[in-house]
Amino acid sequence: AKGAEIARQLPLSQRIFAAVAEWWQNASGYRKYGLKREDLLKDELPDVAEALRRLPEDEYMARQWRIKRALDCSLKNTYLPREEWTKVEDDKFYLKPYLDLVAKEKAEKKAYDNQ
Repeated sequence: AKGAEIARQLPLSQRIFAAVAEWWQNASGYRKYGLKREDLLKDELPDVAEALRRLPEDEYMARQWRIKRALDCSLKNTYLPREEWTKVEDDKFYLKPYLDLVAKEKAEKKAYDNQ
């Protein structure tokens, strides 16, 4: 109820955007496999690879487990039971702080190299 109250205080354009974003995330289906949105980022991208290297081991292992479980479901052409789907409130950015740090360091290095 508190979240709905806060949402009603947002401008209409933000409420519409939030509703469309939530609809898209649900429609994309990754939560039905137990994945979080950042699990979909490609490990091969240099910034993602560096951010993953910096993740705490338990978070990295949780990510790997989610991906393996999703692959298993995909190969079996099934979804997880509904109670195991990723909940909206659990789909938090766990990699973004590390991605931001990598981007900041790259920008600092580029600025230093251009001096």
